[in-house]
Amino acid sequence: MRLSKLISSRAGMAALAVLAILVLSIAVSALRAFPGRRIVMATGPPGSSYAIMAERYRYELARDGVQLELRPSTGAIKNIALLDDPNSGVDVAFGQPGMTSERASPEVQSLGTMFYEPLWFFCRCDGKGRGLLDLPGPRMSIGEPGSGTRALAMRLLTLTTVKADMLDLRSYPPQEAARRLQAGELDGAVILTGWESPVIRELLSDPMLSLISFPRADAYVALVPILHKVRVPRGIGNLGADRPPADVYLLASKASLLIRRDLHPAFQFLLLRASRDIQARAGLFNTENEFPAAEEEDVPLSDEAESFYKSGPNALQRYLPFWLAALVERLLILMIPVVGLAYPLWSALPKLYRWQMRRRILPLYAELFTIERRARSAHSTAEWSELLGRMDLVERRAAELRVPRDYGEMAYELKTNVKYVRDMLRTDVTSGEREPRNQRGVSRAIGPSV
Repeated sequence: MRLSKLISSRAGMAALAVLAILVLSIAVSALRAFPGRRIVMATGPPGSSYAIMAERYRYELARDGVQLELRPSTGAIKNIALLDDPNSGVDVAFGQPGMTSERASPEVQSLGTMFYEPLWFFCRCDGKGRGLLDLPGPRMSIGEPGSGTRALAMRLLTLTTVKADMLDLRSYPPQEAARRLQAGELDGAVILTGWESPVIRELLSDPMLSLISFPRADAYVALVPILHKVRVPRGIGNLGADRPPADVYLLASKASLLIRRDLHPAFQFLLLRASRDIQARAGLFNTENEFPAAEEEDVPLSDEAESFYKSGPNALQRYLPFWLAALVERLLILMIPVVGLAYPLWSALPKLYRWQMRRRILPLYAELFTIERRARSAHSTAEWSELLGRMDLVERRAAELRVPRDYGEMAYELKTNVKYVRDMLRTDVTSGEREPRNQRGVSRAIGPSV
């Protein structure tokens, strides 16, 4: 049966209209779920590795036409608080382990670990490898409240014999802590940030300052499993001046890229692809392709991240712009129930169409049966005249009936039966019979063979 015939029928038109409405609804739903072109990222204080890395991500995402809005913060703890708050507007942020948990932050997920964040401990002293005992005085900055620096520093202090109340603890962001340390307003400063930070490069090359080593780094790592031991090579700060004058061992955590659970998968993919381009290079503390890594620290990896690390980008993401790939993926997902509805509906179209054709003809057959039944018991001329009038109407409706060529047989069969009943009535009226002849065979003679 040709599609044109199906469309010409009311049943076909109705079925196609239902399909069109479903497809249109899916298209509208897909467009409403379109990711847009803007993400908000909480970074960290100026000069921190979070802020520096965020600028690189902003550049990478801009190449895809996505605006990454950067929002400075005090550090990892504040970042997680912003992600926990659905009204903050923050979609993604850097964080460090030990700051939250899956239970405490159910709406936060991870895209993996991205880089090492060493805990740098500078002092205005000659570092002799004694840790806090090398400090010439109690004035020490351990970062702002809400920063990962302060949280980790306080945690490490609890493992030592030095009590917090024995120190004059200050709360400065990295750049301010570096300035005050160089100006002699601080005796020491602890800064948790990456090697990329210009603050670290500046302090390492300053001949008035020393980078304190953690000689018992292995013990700290054993006691605090989220930490890692990293080595700062001799002379890396200033090779000519041989600064630092010896290898220095530091404690480091791994920074994670955290997102809100409801961040669109297309944006997650862009962030993951950017992280692969930015973080995969070898650095001072990591080998090539060590990062990004599918590691869960405090919260689980998102489904998009797990898929990315296992299989990489899918075919759509490889060859289509991110917005088009996201739209096609959404449409494919939404089309599954439509196909489930459309297939049986399309299969039922021939039956619906045939039923519609029968619906046009069956009322005429019902009228023929009524006329035949009335004719058996007719005894007056008035009754015969009424039946003949009704027969005229049936005959006219049969003549005006229009059906497609494939159903012409039904129409011709109807007209044959109409002629049969018409001839029967005329013969009975002419002969003056009060009962139709061939009475027993009439009911079986007419009727649709459909």
